[in-house]
Amino acid sequence: VAQIIDYATAISKWSYEDLCSAVRRAGATGDDPVAAAVADEAEFDRARFVDTVSRSLSRGRFLLLIVGDGIQEGVEHLADTLAKSPHLGFSLALVELAMFRAGRTGEDLLIQPRTIARTREVLRAVVELKVGVSPADVTITLPSTDDDGGGVGRRKITEEVLLEEIAETTTKGLADDFRGFLRKAEAIGIELVCRDSSISLLWLEPITEYRFTFGFVRANGAKVDMGFVRHYFRKCGLEESAGRKYIKAVADLVPGGRVEERAGAKGFAFSKVLVGHREITLADLLPKSEDWLAAIQTAMQETEAAGAAKTTGA
Repeated sequence: VAQIIDYATAISKWSYEDLCSAVRRAGATGDDPVAAAVADEAEFDRARFVDTVSRSLSRGRFLLLIVGDGIQEGVEHLADTLAKSPHLGFSLALVELAMFRAGRTGEDLLIQPRTIARTREVLRAVVELKVGVSPADVTITLPSTDDDGGGVGRRKITEEVLLEEIAETTTKGLADDFRGFLRKAEAIGIELVCRDSSISLLWLEPITEYRFTFGFVRANGAKVDMGFVRHYFRKCGLEESAGRKYIKAVADLVPGGRVEERAGAKGFAFSKVLVGHREITLADLLPKSEDWLAAIQTAMQETEAAGAAKTTGA
């Protein structure tokens, strides 16, 4: 445990260029092998990517894995070690791999990762000190717990990074409010998919197992893009009425909100929700967050009914 935290401490002092050099030494080619690994993403922005990776390096935002064939969690013995690095935002997970001999000769080896019973993610408070400012600017981030008391709630690192970007481009209060909205969205079955510069509000329809989105929230300015909502209905062979109704309900939540139809590729139309001449934002919607969630739930119910009708042929 101490050794892997020492690794994290050392890497937290790296620059982005240091990371690229290490990846090249491991066998990758090119001037920027790190960015090349994700550059084929449609929304890829290299400048933002480099800034995000650099910030994550300096803050120690790593997932540290200790993997072995006989893991003893021993959380009580980890506490002192973890407390020695409160400035790094890493998560530490212990994974046990059970190993079994197989085959008539016993030469084959089966490895079973016990990711449910034996894996643990150890979270702790992270202290952030801003040099040259008052004590009021000391930030302590505490891990959250699940409401059901079943353990520590897990948060994606990428989600936190995107929330930080939203705080930088808008306000910290808005980012905090959006974090609360995301937890409520998860509670009603929304899956959060983090991309390079946005969070998608996805839902898996339980009967047909089709995937739908209820919008993308972009980190830059916290814009809420509804452009793909209708596309998912078309893709699944369902009528767009539930999608259109949801988009209209979102627009109606904000004074001056309106739906604008636009022509897309291959003749497919899509809808934008605008306030005046700009895209709707979190600042517009979060004051009506409960109504927004209600609109999402209504769309989920209507989509599930449409999916059931399609499945039964009704």
